[in-house]
Amino acid sequence: MTIVLDKLASEKAGINVFSGTLADLIDAYQRKQHERLSRGEIRNKPRITRTVNTWRKHFAVVFGPISEIKLSAMTDERWQEYVSYRGKQLKLSVLKDELKGIATLVRLHGMALGCPEIPDFDHVRVPKQEKSVRTETLTPDEYNELVNRLRNYLNPELGPDGFKRTWSLEDVFKPAGKKINQADEHLRRHQLFFLVQILASSGLRPTELCGKKLSSLRWRDIQETDVERDVLMAHNKKPSGFKQRAVVLSVRDETKTGRRAVPCLIGNLLDGLKNLTPDFTKPDDFVFCDRHGKPQSLKYLRFHMNDVVERWGFDRFDVTFYVLRHFYASEALKRGVSTVLVSRAMGTSTENIENVYGHIVMSEESMIRQLYSLD
Repeated sequence: MTIVLDKLASEKAGINVFSGTLADLIDAYQRKQHERLSRGEIRNKPRITRTVNTWRKHFAVVFGPISEIKLSAMTDERWQEYVSYRGKQLKLSVLKDELKGIATLVRLHGMALGCPEIPDFDHVRVPKQEKSVRTETLTPDEYNELVNRLRNYLNPELGPDGFKRTWSLEDVFKPAGKKINQADEHLRRHQLFFLVQILASSGLRPTELCGKKLSSLRWRDIQETDVERDVLMAHNKKPSGFKQRAVVLSVRDETKTGRRAVPCLIGNLLDGLKNLTPDFTKPDDFVFCDRHGKPQSLKYLRFHMNDVVERWGFDRFDVTFYVLRHFYASEALKRGVSTVLVSRAMGTSTENIENVYGHIVMSEESMIRQLYSLD
């Protein structure tokens, strides 16, 4: 009798007791993605894991236990609760991407499991006070692990053929050719090793270093200085015992703060880049160039970066080159560097720095450092 009454009460409330749950919806997505992985249609397993974990975590916070929430109760009004909740945590562009993924999830899997409608996120409006542009970035330990992974990536895989790659440079979903150009592969992997460290040490945008003919850094844009200091491992915790030279980079792109000169401790890294392409070290030559002196493809380097992250298995968020710019800003602000100096080095406004990294600037540790000038 209890079951019958529960069923009648649920139906009266517009809930189909035979519909699937939010957990079923997520499981259906996960099964489908794993099928695509096995067929080679996609290859980013960490992204699948990250997406599934995000949905499980935040759906549970907003709607309750996902194994108990019926999809037949998930009306457009219910999904708007999720918008309000996530709008406090994400900047609008990231929020819209996430909501687009949820709408696709419901369209492809939810309707068959009992969802009454596909949520309409086309006109998302997040109240101004709820907007946040807080951006995920690496911790110092994660950054050091990434550098170690990149260092291992420099070594050819075991076997007589040298470097191996299962994916094509033209399309990561296509298999690599029968024979990989070992010289090109060696150059790109080593340039990636230096690129990641320079991005993390300078805060430059990726295209300000390489990839575009007009904006890519050239050797004439580098000014040497007499400043040297101990390189700090685990980002400013333990001295490593060797000196790193400071240089000043003249950025070619003009930003909202005008043209800028960026001081950074990367002299030894630049020496390593010169050794990679010794025939192209004249003033007008590109710092990151291919074996013919042309700007190195940023797309190819991104593919290699994705390969490193996939082998690592990191799935907390997408690790892109731009994440290293956020890492630079976060670590500088944690050390007590002023928002004015950080914004000038990064070529953005002080207001933007405060909006994105305000949680760091106003942290208790950072406030103590600024108030009492602690090193």
